[in-house]
Amino acid sequence: MRAFKNFKIGLKWKTIILENEDIEKVRQELRGRNQDIMLQCLSDAKKMEGVGIGIASDIAMALFSKLADQQFTRVQSKLDELMQEERDKAEAF
Repeated sequence: MRAFKNFKIGLKWKTIILENEDIEKVRQELRGRNQDIMLQCLSDAKKMEGVGIGIASDIAMALFSKLADQQFTRVQSKLDELMQEERDKAEAF
C-alpha cells in the first residue's frame, strides 16, 4: 500500500509518497497513542459516581471515539507535513 499527494511548488508539480513502511510507522505510532487514550478514557469513566462497569465501558468507548486519532487523518497529516517541508526547502533557495 502506498499513499501519495501531488502539490505545486512554483510552476513545478511534485509528488510526496509514503511507502508501506512509512504508513506502518504511522499506524504503530497511532496505535500506541490510541491505547493511551483508551486507558485514560476507561480511567475517567470508572471515576464517575454511580456508574456500573457496563455503563463505564460505554462511556469510555464514547469518549474514545471523540478523542482517538484516526488512521486516515494521520496518514494525510503526514503527507501534509512532508509537503510543507518540501515547500519550505524550495523557498529557502
